[in-house]
Amino acid sequence: MRHRSADIGRAASSAWLEFGAIVLAFWTVFGILASAHFFFADAASGTGATLGDFASHIVIFYWAWAILTPFVLFASRSALASSRTRWQRWMLAVACVPVIVTGHGVLYLAGLRILGVDPELRVSVASLAAFFVRHGGGDVMTIVLLGAGYAFFETSRRARDRELTAIALQKEVALLNLEMLRWQLQPHFLFNALNTVSTLVLREDAVAADAAIALIG
Repeated sequence: MRHRSADIGRAASSAWLEFGAIVLAFWTVFGILASAHFFFADAASGTGATLGDFASHIVIFYWAWAILTPFVLFASRSALASSRTRWQRWMLAVACVPVIVTGHGVLYLAGLRILGVDPELRVSVASLAAFFVRHGGGDVMTIVLLGAGYAFFETSRRARDRELTAIALQKEVALLNLEMLRWQLQPHFLFNALNTVSTLVLREDAVAADAAIALIG
């Protein structure tokens, strides 16, 4: 039992690490593509900003989203719980959005400072307010898209589970019907066989009656 629990724990840890790696890779690639987009769009203006200048800010911005993605998915899972009413789901969504946006701002600004992109930057009310003005709308849309993606995945999974359950139930019903048919046929067979033996006995055909009894056995 202890070894089994350890195996389950290792499997769960491996699944979480794999999920984290996928999320980090997705947001990193997304950040690099976004950096390239802004770099080429800015090239015409001749500001002299390099691709690295854009990537140093944008990739860190999306790395913060990589950290927050599991929390958004967990909040979406909690909101979709069958035990919650629609009002409770809306209240949970409204409460989580500002918390997640604030967390994104703190992670992004702290990341710029810790990774040396902007060592003088401070995580303050003023810097967070500026972050909200500039990125708040996009953050809300990102949360909505992540929540909608999870809702679609969860709805599809539940529909697939219901379909598999229905198929299994149909199989059980078919087997039960087959078993009932078998039990219905057996008494008729036994009745007909005994009736045949009785007829042979009445005809005083002992050899045939003995052979019939042997066949029944």
